[in-house]
Amino acid sequence: MARGAAALLLAGAAALAAAASAQRRRAQTTSGGAIFAFGRNNYGQLGLGSSSNALEPAELAALGTDNAIVASGFYVVHVLKLSGAVHAFGRNNYGQLGIGTTSSKQEAPVEVTLLGTENEAVSSGSCTHVLKSSGAIFAFGQNNYGQLGIGSTTNVNAPVEVAALGTDNRMIASGASHTYVLKVSGAVVGFGKNTNGELGLGSTINKQTPTEITALGTDNVLIASGGYHLHVLKVSGLVYGHGRNNYGQLGIGSTERQISPVLVEALGSQTVLLESGAYHTHAVQSSGAILACGQNTYGQLGIDSRVTQNSPVEVTLLGTDNAMIASGSYHTVRSPTPLARADAPRLTACCVCRSTCSRAPARSWPSGATPTASWVSATPPTSWPRSKSQTWAATTSRSSPAASTRTSRSGRPKTPGRRRFRWVGARSCARSSASTAPARRRSTTTTPTPRRPASSAARGTRPTPWPSSAP
Repeated sequence: MARGAAALLLAGAAALAAAASAQRRRAQTTSGGAIFAFGRNNYGQLGLGSSSNALEPAELAALGTDNAIVASGFYVVHVLKLSGAVHAFGRNNYGQLGIGTTSSKQEAPVEVTLLGTENEAVSSGSCTHVLKSSGAIFAFGQNNYGQLGIGSTTNVNAPVEVAALGTDNRMIASGASHTYVLKVSGAVVGFGKNTNGELGLGSTINKQTPTEITALGTDNVLIASGGYHLHVLKVSGLVYGHGRNNYGQLGIGSTERQISPVLVEALGSQTVLLESGAYHTHAVQSSGAILACGQNTYGQLGIDSRVTQNSPVEVTLLGTDNAMIASGSYHTVRSPTPLARADAPRLTACCVCRSTCSRAPARSWPSGATPTASWVSATPPTSWPRSKSQTWAATTSRSSPAASTRTSRSGRPKTPGRRRFRWVGARSCARSSASTAPARRRSTTTTPTPRRPASSAARGTRPTPWPSSAP
């Protein structure tokens, strides 16, 4: 879970899948990409060699273009290279870089040589966990609640193996001060802070060692951790959640915390991907639609309002051409181009063409398959849809007889004069073209176009779907 108001982008087709680093392995990345960073940089978390904020994307040239996964934690970033090496930069007061020392910050990328190159996945929160090729998990960083899982609350500045986890580990998900691991068997274990029931154990006692969440069973294929809550995707497509729920982030229709897993009934059984921010959650459905719930103070749900939702609502502005989404603490990003997931459970059609084709994912998890994201980039639109064409409001001349006779809704004559040029959204354009209002005289310098409708709901409406080439 990212925190620190910084953003990092991994260029290339692999970037969208790599955004959910806890759900992806290096072995599934066929090509790397350059990294661009921008935003807050008080601890050097942008990796640009300084602590100055960046208002525009700046490339991290020092990291090259062979980057596979980017994991952003609390003011710290870890980058997994295609070679398996890990580089880190940002805050290091608890040893969260894993380089064997503590310092206020590291402004330029430095290799975490203590991890070697046999690394498959990285997940960061207040601490960092690394999944090795052998299946073992190593951890370092802050450990005040036992979130490292090593049986103590002592901070660690160098990678140490979480021996209690063994080597049958498949996925890591980090919260604010707790950690979850999905085992090869499908079981889920958790450790760290549990004051809000984050661990789903039916209690609020913190755990310093990995403890299985027995209530979840072993039919789990994906885990998504928010700041203080967890959602789990089952093989059946059902979703369960537990933990803090003060903003309705669990999506169960209330704001009461849950110390044991509960079914999120409103999501049904068609969910294929989950992603959580600090206090909000998004779920991608097999249809491509996205549902959201939780805190919406900053508009992070994407529903064209700032009203918090305690039950999932569809993000209609995104349409149904979605296959990937990534959440920060208080913001959300979805993939700008349609992607087909190659190993999503219970998908019955290709996410790109909505029918059976070579890109259509398997209907169920194949035996021995890893429940991590594997994505195939689709060809972006070659032309703009008709609804995206810009239409401008007409300019009315002062000498126009039609202008002098027009009246307002209150019945009073409107003052004739020159109107401003304004962009008319897609819906306004469609509605205006169907208008039967008599044509008015226009100045010779203006191209005749339909009048903008009065409905406020039609102003500036974003077309759906939004093409990848859109500005």
